[in-house]
Amino acid sequence: TTAVNESSSTFSPILNRGAKDIREGFGLLNIPAALESILFELSIDTEISDSVVSILGNSTGVHSFARKIQLTQNEYYNFTLSFSPSADLDFYIYKNTSNSYGDPIIIQQSSTSEIQNESIVFGLRQDTGTYIVVIKAVSGIVTDFILNVTHLSNVHVPTLTNHEVGGIQGFN
Repeated sequence: TTAVNESSSTFSPILNRGAKDIREGFGLLNIPAALESILFELSIDTEISDSVVSILGNSTGVHSFARKIQLTQNEYYNFTLSFSPSADLDFYIYKNTSNSYGDPIIIQQSSTSEIQNESIVFGLRQDTGTYIVVIKAVSGIVTDFILNVTHLSNVHVPTLTNHEVGGIQGFN
């Protein structure tokens, strides 16, 4: 043991919520979550329940949840994460490939501090393929969560009722 207590926040990097830290890069390597992202798939229009705990809550507990998911370009999705108000969870959707420097590419994220229901609604502009969904425990004890993933459809078909154009509209 040492005479200095290094467990205080003085010795910890700041929480960048998805950004790369100058000392530790993207943080601790989470082998179980990396394996989950390869072995387990999340389906569209499903709900999944699980639990995570922050490092401060239990240093040897499960800190992240990860699943691969198939998304289609130009389709719209709603990811809703619900959990206890006593915890802080961050939610990310990554491309399944990295950039030229090997860094992960976040396509969507919901990393608002202490919000118990986080939601991401988006249309996929990237290519159709496999993406990685990650939930990270930032603070709190063991926290149960529910992740609901739905495919959104445009049920409002646009109609053109006044097709006359007078003058030069839209131009200065």
